[in-house]
Amino acid sequence: MLSLRINGLMAMAFLFACQLVKGQSTTDKEDYQVQLAAVKKEVWAWKNPAFDVRKIPVEYNKYSTVIIAQHIEMESTANKSLKLFGAGGGLIKSTYFVRTDRALIKINDKAALENYSEIGYEEILRRNSPNQVFKNFSNTYLGVRLIKPDGSIQEVNNAESVLTKDEYTVREAKLAVSGLEIGDIIDYFIRTVEVAEGEIENKEILFDMAEESPILSYSMHGLISKKYALEYRSMNGAPEMKVTDTGDNFELSFSKKDIPAYPIALWMSPMRQIPIVRLNMVFGYKGMDANKLNARRPGEIYKNIPQEELVEDVKVFVNMVRSEYKVTPFTFLTQRIDKKLAELKRAKVEMTPEETACVIYYYLRWWAYYETSGKSNLLVGIERNKKRMRDEYRMKYICYLYELFKDYGIKSDYVLATSKYGPENSKALLMSDFELLIRTSEGKPVYFSFDGRFTPGNYFPYYLEGQQAPAFYLAKRSRNNEDVSYFIPYSNAESNQQKELLNVRLDNSNPQRLLIDRSTTETGYMKIGDQLNLLLFEEYYEAERIEIGEKMSLTEKFADKKRTKSLATEYDQAFADARKERLKEFESAIKEHFDVNPLELKGQKVSKMGIRHNNPDLEYSASFAIDGWVKKAGNNYIMDIGKLLGTQLKLEEKFRNRTEDIYMPYARSFNWEVRFKIPDGYTVEGIDKLSVNLDNESARLNSKASIQGSDLVFVVEKAYKKGYEPASAWPRLLAMIDAAQDLYNVKVLLKKKA
Repeated sequence: MLSLRINGLMAMAFLFACQLVKGQSTTDKEDYQVQLAAVKKEVWAWKNPAFDVRKIPVEYNKYSTVIIAQHIEMESTANKSLKLFGAGGGLIKSTYFVRTDRALIKINDKAALENYSEIGYEEILRRNSPNQVFKNFSNTYLGVRLIKPDGSIQEVNNAESVLTKDEYTVREAKLAVSGLEIGDIIDYFIRTVEVAEGEIENKEILFDMAEESPILSYSMHGLISKKYALEYRSMNGAPEMKVTDTGDNFELSFSKKDIPAYPIALWMSPMRQIPIVRLNMVFGYKGMDANKLNARRPGEIYKNIPQEELVEDVKVFVNMVRSEYKVTPFTFLTQRIDKKLAELKRAKVEMTPEETACVIYYYLRWWAYYETSGKSNLLVGIERNKKRMRDEYRMKYICYLYELFKDYGIKSDYVLATSKYGPENSKALLMSDFELLIRTSEGKPVYFSFDGRFTPGNYFPYYLEGQQAPAFYLAKRSRNNEDVSYFIPYSNAESNQQKELLNVRLDNSNPQRLLIDRSTTETGYMKIGDQLNLLLFEEYYEAERIEIGEKMSLTEKFADKKRTKSLATEYDQAFADARKERLKEFESAIKEHFDVNPLELKGQKVSKMGIRHNNPDLEYSASFAIDGWVKKAGNNYIMDIGKLLGTQLKLEEKFRNRTEDIYMPYARSFNWEVRFKIPDGYTVEGIDKLSVNLDNESARLNSKASIQGSDLVFVVEKAYKKGYEPASAWPRLLAMIDAAQDLYNVKVLLKKKA
């Protein structure tokens, strides 16, 4: 078994920290190169027979790459902790974690050559600023060498690396792998050394033993201090991890041979379909209230933690938030909610328990995602949309919502579900494997989630569809208070729809250019991606502040006070910058959809945002031109009419045969209506090729074309009918995928009249 020897490395880390305390530069290239040389010497000397293999079975030649060997080495031991000098000459107790990933890979074709032609990595990452006392940092070391077909070894010179970012907190680099050729074997490692003042955070480590290439040998070895508690689970045919108590440390190991290639990139749920070993390192606690907190104890091994234990962890968290809620004044929300409900009552709006729950939810969503009070929230562009709230905070807001529901007499249950891209309930390892939801229990049951800033009421995330979700109560509610479980239903293809209306004509000044007016409507889950890319904080803030009764716009609110008046100007400028950014996002969305750069983009707008359950659709539009889809042929023109549908899935040969079940995001449908204005003096030939009629249990593709007056009208409907399919359904899906690709390639002839 390999052993990890890092005494010299840790001494260098000690020197690195001392330099930091003294205020000296810690980006000194020479120090880093000395450390890198020591790491290379150690790793290249490993005695692991799997890395001596050079001959590959002939049947693997069809793969772009073959992973001959992959090994992971880890260490965070009790007998090698550091004492680092802090401010004033005192000692700072520190911990460290070292991980080395090494792989030996055969390069079989041009695609693999391009993929490994350069490797990017972070040389140094710090989580403190120059004027702070030592906190924590990590160094990353990369080594690459090439093994030629004749057995000779060429080491890639790290001096050829190029810094892509060189700042105090982070230094990023990219190494060009010069000399790499088809037929070579690349042998490389990446080592990360983390050093932290105090305790390194809990570490969740995933060993996923599958790629789109076969793996001949996969192994792991580690030494972990017994100050940690270790939680682990082997899944989906992964080997059991061997755990040995060596006194102060745990020694961990496992290995697996001859792992086949998997279609990882195409509709899979790796947590449920590929061999995986999960490990969670937790700083153990055995002090006061350890049992009450359901804490993991240092030096203990928790193998295959039962679901009930994780539900108990969630209950501990929920009870802590519940106690916090009782002492936190929420009157700033409840006063607004009371006023809104009173207004609705006066207006004689019929409020079912579900509608009342939605009103409460939207006020809490405003507080969580929309309310802003100062310069720290000046981020108003697309980046703001994509910032995801941390899991623990999302859980907190769900707990707040539960308590608010209770205050307003709305009965509900806490519901836990694991993502279909995560483990099944019974195979969960961590509390964070579960999504915490609320399900109302009176009238029509509806779900509530804090999945994101655009999540409406009466909603659960798509990744929870089809999951069995246990519910739990914190207090006895009736004589029969048994825990129950709910099945979260699948949505259908019609509820997740993208509708495209395209009015198309030739440019009179350049008949080989198409002018397109595009209008898009997206429903259900289909709108999520475009909401993140196309919505502006300025617009959704304004829409929501009117709904909740906020009197002034954001800039008006700041301009109204002397001390924040300058902020109003800053926000106005930030909003203007965000509008320019959205123009680029519209261009990118068109480029991604049609796989061509749009020209003369104009008139782009979002007319509906789809952020409330009672106004659920996203609608946007734009006008633009496209070159390259119309070609002159004598007096005639040939037009790629199929390309107006946007790019269609085209399967690589390696994906065409499938034995794994199919985890799609969700059932969905696409509808296109293309209205092409036939230019005067021309007729259209070849529209018969635009008719397709394919409908089976898994998929549908129907299309037809007709001449209506001076327009060629091309109507297409495509649907994936189910969010999950067994592997046996693959031929049915494949038939539709191939038919859609054929339709995408159809051309028509614009023939000049005689």
